Amino acid sequence: VSDNYGYLWKYYKRVLNLMKKWRNRRSQKKGFTGEKVGMFLLRHPLPLPKIYVNLFASRPVTMK
Repeated sequence: VSDNYGYLWKYYKRVLNLMKKWRNRRSQKKGFTGEKVGMFLLRHPLPLPKIYVNLFASRPVTMK
């Protein structure tokens, strides 16, 4: 929904932090750093947050 992008971005960052946390739990050492998260995301990208509904548009927006 429109005007909610800040919370969408916070949610995305939280997902990345949880992914890092759980990858580090599996290995019993803190080898999955922020740099490695970036390299992992280049190879296996997550979908970025996107607003699908704009409540403030003067006319309906069609999705492609």
